[in-house]
Amino acid sequence: FFSISSYPSAHMLLLKLWLLIVCASFIRGNKYQQIPGNNKYLSGQGGDDRIIGTYGRNIIKGHDGDDGILGGMGGDLIVGGNGDDFLDGGSGDDDVIGGAGDDSINGGMGDDSING
Repeated sequence: FFSISSYPSAHMLLLKLWLLIVCASFIRGNKYQQIPGNNKYLSGQGGDDRIIGTYGRNIIKGHDGDDGILGGMGGDLIVGGNGDDFLDGGSGDDDVIGGAGDDSINGGMGDDSING
């Protein structure tokens, strides 16, 4: 399905694989939300949320639970909250804050600020 030679960087491969995991989670029935448009705020529901932002600035808070959050394009603010979260700022200059728990944080492309 994926060929490493077809992607210009390992980051893009990681991003594509993460999106595939999110889609698989959605098929299994986990909550999934996507933000359309610019300058959007989205808050998780206190469970294991899967959230993907799009272009523009996204402000995304996962709150409690083991969340998977991808900021998308633009300078995003992502806050994982409590739980073991997977956070990825995507492209743009992002601020990514893990919170309590054993988090995996990737700023993505851009000049990012990361606080575990």
